[in-house]
Amino acid sequence: MQLVEEIIDNLLKNTQGFTLIELVVILIIIGILVSLGMPQYIITVERARATEGIYVLGVVRHTQLRYFQAVNRFIDNCVIDETLSDPDCAGLDITAPTPRFFSNPAAQLFAGFSIVGTVTRNNNSRSGFFGPYVLYIAGNGNVCCDDAGVAGTCNRLNLHYTNDANGCL
Repeated sequence: MQLVEEIIDNLLKNTQGFTLIELVVILIIIGILVSLGMPQYIITVERARATEGIYVLGVVRHTQLRYFQAVNRFIDNCVIDETLSDPDCAGLDITAPTPRFFSNPAAQLFAGFSIVGTVTRNNNSRSGFFGPYVLYIAGNGNVCCDDAGVAGTCNRLNLHYTNDANGCL
């Protein structure tokens, strides 16, 4: 019994904490891992936010197509809000949630009938890595991106880049 007590006492006496150097090395390793993973995390979060804009564009596109089947023309320029107060929206039957990360959802026409909807990324979420960008949807369902001022945004998000609405065909 005394042997066990001596072993335990020796273990407790010889137990030491971490040295300052060991703690600093661990913090450096954690910092390197975070610096490697953070850019990819930011891109993944922004892709998820872009999905919200693509969803809103899909709603606008389907609404435009229904309207076209009813009256044989698209809505030309209608800014969509909760109340559809824009007089250009008369006859447009749309139900879409208010986007959190995008502003100015609109039913628009460019180049005749190529683009049926647009949304603009706002900076409400302080997305410093990405600037504002515009998403377009064509009548055929193609979604395109215009990185207004911050080159490479659309490429980082794996969205088809176009510098104008006509390139989305």
